[in-house]
Amino acid sequence: MNRPIDDDVLHHLARLTPVEPDACAAESVRAQCRAALARRRRRRAMASRASQRWHVEFAIVSVAAAIYLSAIVRQAIALYGLP
Repeated sequence: MNRPIDDDVLHHLARLTPVEPDACAAESVRAQCRAALARRRRRRAMASRASQRWHVEFAIVSVAAAIYLSAIVRQAIALYGLP
């Protein structure tokens, strides 16, 4: 069960001095966070460009394969005299 906190404990807690955060340390943490976020943005941008490049390469290969296939079909028609 929950026990009520002694008044003595509350008295000692009230006498504690508040601790102020170190401004230099806080700024250092903020700078590290900003750098990490910037790295993440760069990685995502690079991944996006790589994905776009992959789509372009796939389209080029697909067009080349279609042209090659149509040339094979035309040559087969010419060789075998198909209508």
